[in-house]
Amino acid sequence: MPVFISILIMVGLTMPSLEGTLINQDNQPLTETLILFVDSGVKVRTDNEGRFHFNGTPGQYRLTVFNQTFNYSFKAGQTNQVIIPTVTEVISVYPGTDEELILDHKDLSAGQPGNLTEALSGKVEAHQAGIGGLLSVASIGGLSKHRVQTCINGVRIEGDRRAGSDLGTLIPDLMNTVQVYRGGTSTVYGSEAIGGVIDVQLPLPGTIERANQLALAWSDNNERIVGSYLLKQPSFVLGAAYDQADEYESPDGTTYDGSYTRYNLYGTWQKQMSQNVHKFDFLFSEASDVGKPSSSSTVTVYPEYGLHLVGYHLLRDDFSFHLGATDQYLETEQGEDRSTLESLNFHTRTFYTYRELALGLELYTRQNMTAENELEDGTRNKPLDNASKWEIAPFVSWAHDYNTFLSTAIGGRFQYLNAENGPGTTMDDTFLTYFGDVGLSTQAGTIDLSLFRSYRFPNLEEYFYTGLTGRGYIEGNPDLKPERGYGGRISWRKEIGGVFLYAAYQLQDIEDFIEKYELEDDYYSYKNVGKARISDAMINVGYRFVSCGFSWSEGEDTDTDEPIDDIPPYKVVLNIEPAFHNLKTRLGIMHVGTKDELGPSEQEVESYTLVDAALSYDLWQWLTMSVKVNNLFNQTYLFSCDEKAVDAPGRSITVAVRTTF
Repeated sequence: MPVFISILIMVGLTMPSLEGTLINQDNQPLTETLILFVDSGVKVRTDNEGRFHFNGTPGQYRLTVFNQTFNYSFKAGQTNQVIIPTVTEVISVYPGTDEELILDHKDLSAGQPGNLTEALSGKVEAHQAGIGGLLSVASIGGLSKHRVQTCINGVRIEGDRRAGSDLGTLIPDLMNTVQVYRGGTSTVYGSEAIGGVIDVQLPLPGTIERANQLALAWSDNNERIVGSYLLKQPSFVLGAAYDQADEYESPDGTTYDGSYTRYNLYGTWQKQMSQNVHKFDFLFSEASDVGKPSSSSTVTVYPEYGLHLVGYHLLRDDFSFHLGATDQYLETEQGEDRSTLESLNFHTRTFYTYRELALGLELYTRQNMTAENELEDGTRNKPLDNASKWEIAPFVSWAHDYNTFLSTAIGGRFQYLNAENGPGTTMDDTFLTYFGDVGLSTQAGTIDLSLFRSYRFPNLEEYFYTGLTGRGYIEGNPDLKPERGYGGRISWRKEIGGVFLYAAYQLQDIEDFIEKYELEDDYYSYKNVGKARISDAMINVGYRFVSCGFSWSEGEDTDTDEPIDDIPPYKVVLNIEPAFHNLKTRLGIMHVGTKDELGPSEQEVESYTLVDAALSYDLWQWLTMSVKVNNLFNQTYLFSCDEKAVDAPGRSITVAVRTTF
C-alpha cells in the first residue's frame, strides 16, 4: 500500500501531450467547449482561443462535443497528428439547459459500481436517494424520483411506482456516456424533467483499432460477478453483459439483502445515406430475484424486472427525428402478497433548425398500463387496468450570438397532458413552460444566467395505483394537482493557467409540491403540500489529474418551514487520477455531512468519509488488469436519509480484466 500511495502523489504525466484547435464551419474557434474522445474516454475543455490538449497517443480520434447549441459541423483538420474529423452525430445540450456532469466509459466499465445511481453518487453533483440497492434513485440538486427524467439513446424511460430512473436492469459496462442536464429542461424534455435530465448513451458504431472488447470482474463483499462483450464495427455494435450479486455485509458484519441477477443484450446499426444518418437500436434488459437492502428487505423481493427498447433515429444538419418504444415490467413479492406492473410506452421527438431558430414536437404515451395485486387472503384486484397517459407538446427556441461576448436564447413549450384509468377517471391539463438564457464571455470567465418555468403532471401510479410496493403499501390520490415550478440558475466557467473552474447555483419554487406521507405503519399515500423551495450550489475545480468539488442543497415547505424529503447533506469530493505509461491510478475521497433536518420519511444520517483506491495496468496492448478497493477504511454509512435505508456495504475488493482483440 505505501508504494501505491507513493505512485498516487507523484506529479506529471509521462504520456505525450497532444494539442489541437476546435473550429466551426466558419473557421471560428469554439471556446469553453467540453470535448469527449469517444473511444479513449478522455474529456477536455477548450480554452478562450479554442485550443485543447490531452495526454495520449497520436492518431485519429472520434469525438463528441457538449456545447450550448444545437448542432455544429466540424471541418477536418490536423494539428500535431491529431485529426479533428467531421462529426455526424452531436449529443447537444439544448438552449436553456446547463451540462453539469458527464460520466464516460471508464467511470462505468468493469469493476465500477453495480448500478447507475452508485456511479453518479460518486460525483459531487449527484446523491443516492430512496432505500438503496439495484432500484435506488439519483437525487440531482435535491430533486429525485419522477422529477428527474431519464433517457436511453434519446428515448424517455419512466420509472415504475416511483422507482426512479428505472435503469436498475441496465449494466454500466454497456453505457458509453451518461450526462446530467440542469436548468430549463422541462421545455425540451417534458413533464418529468422538472429537476433535470439523466441522458444515457449506449455505444456507437465505429472503432479506431480493436473491434472486440471482453471484460470480466469479481467483487468479494457481495460475491459479484460481471461479464461483458462488445463487438464494434464501422456500421454496427453488438453487446451483451451479465451481472450477478449476492447478499452483502456492512462494516459491523450484518448481512443485508442486496442480491440480484441481470443480463443485457444491445445492438445498433448506423448508415449514412447522402446527408442523412439512419440509426436503429435495441436493448433487452432483464433482472430477477432483486433484493431490497432496507429495514423491510427480509420479506420484500422483486422476482422479475424488465425493460425492452427499440429505437430509430434520423439525423442531418438541420433536422432530426427520434422514435422509440419501450416495454416495462415489474413484479413485487412480500410474503404471500404479490403485485405486477407492466406498460407499453411510445416516444417521438422531432427537431427542425433554420439558422438560429429551432422547432420541435414531442409525443410521449404510456399505454396499456396494468397493475394487479394478489393478496394473502386470496383476493385479487386491478388498481390499473389498461390505464394510459398522453403528453403532446410543440416547442420552439431561438438562440443568437450578438458578438463574442454576448449570447442569448429563449424558448417555450406548450404541452397537453391526459391520464385516465377507465370511465370517469380522466384527468387532463395544459401548461406553458419557457426559459430565457443569457451568456456572457468576459476575461473573468463565461457566465450563464437562465430563468425558467417548469411543470410536472402526476404519473399514473401517483394518481391511481393502490397496492404493494417495496417499502409497504401505497394508495394513489386522484385529487393530486400538477406541480408548477419557476426558478433560475447561474453558472460560471473559467480556465486559469490550466486550472478549470466551474460553479453553479439554482433556486426553484414548486407549487403544489407532491410529497409521500404515511397514513399508518407501512401504508403511504401522496398529497400536495403547497409550495416547496429547493436551492442548491456546487463548485468544481480541476487541474490535470486532480479534481475536487463541493455541493450543498436545501429544501423546505414554505408554508410550514418544515424540510421536505430527499434533500441531501453537503458533499466534498477529491479525485486524484495520475497515469504513468501503462499504469493508471486513482484515489477518491468523499466526505458527506450530517443530515439532521429531516423530511417526513427520513432518518438522521451522521457524517462519513469514504476512500476508494484503484489501479489498472496494461500488460500488453490488448490486455488490461485492474484492482479497486471501495470503502478502503470500512466506514459505516447509510445509503441515504430514507427512513428504511440501512447500512451500505463495508470494504470490498474488485478484480477486473479487460481484453481487446
